[in-house]
Amino acid sequence: MSATLLKRRRGVAAKRAVGRARRHFRVRKNVSGTAERPRLVVTRSLRHIVAQVVDDTKGHTLASASTMDASLRGAEGDKSALAGKVG
Repeated sequence: MSATLLKRRRGVAAKRAVGRARRHFRVRKNVSGTAERPRLVVTRSLRHIVAQVVDDTKGHTLASASTMDASLRGAEGDKSALAGKVG
């Protein structure tokens, strides 16, 4: 979503989304993954964590892991233990 579209929203959640988008744009203009040194993307929500290794020159995800994967879906432990397994 572009920054101008995010600015049109209202409310507390919208302000958080605008701030997150601004940080994302600011960091991404300087950070880029290559085949020799790919970029690590970590996304976390209240329930799940997702990690991806990305080659930005080709636009491909090289590897990914998530707590939503079938192998970790029913695993025992708290969120920290599951995040450690994803790592």
